[in-house]
Amino acid sequence: MALQLEIIDKATERVKRNNIAFGKPTKQSTTASSWTSERAVDGNSITWSAPGFYECTHSNTSTSELNWWAVDLGRHYKVTHVVIYGRDDVKSYWLENYDIDVIEHSKLFGDKWATFQKGRTSRCHYQHLSSKFVNATCPPDVKGRFVRIKKRSNAFDLCLCEVEVYGDRITNMTEESNPQKTKAYGFPGKVYNGILLQKMLARSNFECTNQCISQIGCCAGIYNKVTKECSLMRKSDNNEETTHSFHADEDCSSFLI
Repeated sequence: MALQLEIIDKATERVKRNNIAFGKPTKQSTTASSWTSERAVDGNSITWSAPGFYECTHSNTSTSELNWWAVDLGRHYKVTHVVIYGRDDVKSYWLENYDIDVIEHSKLFGDKWATFQKGRTSRCHYQHLSSKFVNATCPPDVKGRFVRIKKRSNAFDLCLCEVEVYGDRITNMTEESNPQKTKAYGFPGKVYNGILLQKMLARSNFECTNQCISQIGCCAGIYNKVTKECSLMRKSDNNEETTHSFHADEDCSSFLI
């Protein structure tokens, strides 16, 4: 029995060493009771350690914002796969309908947790059906510093007992990104008729355009010079990017990428 426990302990330690999320800083959109975000990276995947001792994270659905949880890996990695342990009790079905995203550091000023979601985002996996265990393999070249798990609906709270992230460290993000020059075409006094991806505040139309360039799927940035709002848009199915794709608004300018 002692030998078996020793083997299990060694296996656990090996997982912790390879798991790049273990012990890293975390954040979640909301917190119910004392079930805080760091419980998902403590190396413990069980739901209840004893009657009345809940060991997982737990969000609060009493908000209009879709619930999310995220870990800061501290550096950029090529993320190969993400392992998620959900609740193994009668509420295991709560863990469904969510995205696993990998986000590059936005390098914006201020609190990283207030700005991290503005970084370039790549989807690793979408989980539609409920499952208390998911081992998601990411597409090739998914890279970033933050891994976010975000619900598409707040029908159920987001509960995570453990999240493991595996991948290879990137030593030079500039080289890995293989940057290419991107052209943007400005349309003053015009609003692009697309589908809204994200809305944020920006200091200038230049900053708004850069946010669109860094956002996967964005084809146009709309900047309102009065409200300082930046709207990132994707192309609608019937949008042919002609003059018919716009409507007039003297306070706004659109920049097509």
